[in-house]
Amino acid sequence: TTVVSTAQGSGTPDLSGLDDTTFTDMGIDGVEAANVAAMLDALSNTGNTVDTAQAVQTVVDSYNVLLDLGAYDSTSGNAAPAAVTATDLTNLGVTLASGTEDAVAELASGIAASLTSDAVDTVNETQALVDAINSVFANTLRTGEDDTTNTTVVTKAELLTLGFSDATDDNLDAIQRVLSDQTGAADVKSYADLKLLIDNAVTAHADILNAASSDDLTGIDETDYAAMGIDGVDGFNLASINDALISSGNAFTTAASVQEVVDSYNRILNLRANPTSETPDAADFTNIGVTLKAAGAEQDKQVAYLQELVETFTGPPVVSVNDIQLLADATSDLIDLIQGNSPDSDSVDGLTIEQWGLLGITTTSDELDAINARLALTADDLSEVTNLATDLVARVEESRNALAKIKSYADSDATADFDTSGSFDAADIPTVQDYQFIGVTEYTYTETTG
Repeated sequence: TTVVSTAQGSGTPDLSGLDDTTFTDMGIDGVEAANVAAMLDALSNTGNTVDTAQAVQTVVDSYNVLLDLGAYDSTSGNAAPAAVTATDLTNLGVTLASGTEDAVAELASGIAASLTSDAVDTVNETQALVDAINSVFANTLRTGEDDTTNTTVVTKAELLTLGFSDATDDNLDAIQRVLSDQTGAADVKSYADLKLLIDNAVTAHADILNAASSDDLTGIDETDYAAMGIDGVDGFNLASINDALISSGNAFTTAASVQEVVDSYNRILNLRANPTSETPDAADFTNIGVTLKAAGAEQDKQVAYLQELVETFTGPPVVSVNDIQLLADATSDLIDLIQGNSPDSDSVDGLTIEQWGLLGITTTSDELDAINARLALTADDLSEVTNLATDLVARVEESRNALAKIKSYADSDATADFDTSGSFDAADIPTVQDYQFIGVTEYTYTETTG
């Protein structure tokens, strides 16, 4: 009578006067000094009608299932106790989300068995554990890090509640990403499966960041990135991504910081493979460790040149950061040459034969100075070299044509300049512009007739 009337007496009944003897006197089994507080708490919270000894025994039995799991020692060699059911949890007064009750109970059983009894010896603690499991399940429904439909991600506090003590502010993002890579609760309702995913995420996070800081990612492969929750790394781009992590000046603390570099390099590689894909911008190049000109008009033009070079499928390689840095240096020196500035990538005035080759121009030492001189004459605002494929090629051809014209004139001893009427053929005579286009800046020009 005392137990029933007190439990049903109010919304928050006072059971402080009851002890294990009271339950024994009532004929209730399974209540002792060590768990009586938990049983009283359950009777205070249960939504069941507690009007018979059997009703009380039901609540006691349900809580003992959970407490037995918490007391289980997996190293003892003894058989694991029975799993808690959704009904057991609701008997205690725990609220379950509709649709995942059985999955929650299955994972709660594994979690409880990995903890100790004092982690679930109140209904509030058990409810917190169930709420954390609900967040884990909700996290698995996300289809990506920017999912606007499924917005819930498990928190560090919830992971700690579930016993994953290795969760930190830095690796939390990796764990959340790995959960988002799953298809739903079915993939993580087994404690062993969930623990493996989280442990692998924590390990991969530490391994990749340690490797990046030591500039040695030789032991890191695509499975490590996947375990960390990083998308977009496979056998084809692995070497490029590893190289970028070593070269990047970014600070790597979270999976998001690594994903940023991966996404940036993939935009560059994808543009090479598919010119209609997303175009990399200045941030993408700097994210992977490429040095560009300072932000401004010059950098904007340099990035446009780089985009053009990357997009050319038959162009120079872009599979390492050094490959792209060579392109960046060539475009930087081209801009310096046009503007009459000292080159900022090396101590050589003008572009080298190798740099011209990277820009798509095949040249020789005989014409190198002339080509460089032609580019130096162009407008400082870069308006005469808006692109490489047409404008730069046109400027080079102007220099080549001028050089060929002067050479032909010199080789002919001027005899070819008289037509049948005895007059000069003006088209064959080098002009001031022709001399300028090959870099001759001091000259005397005299026109005679007869």
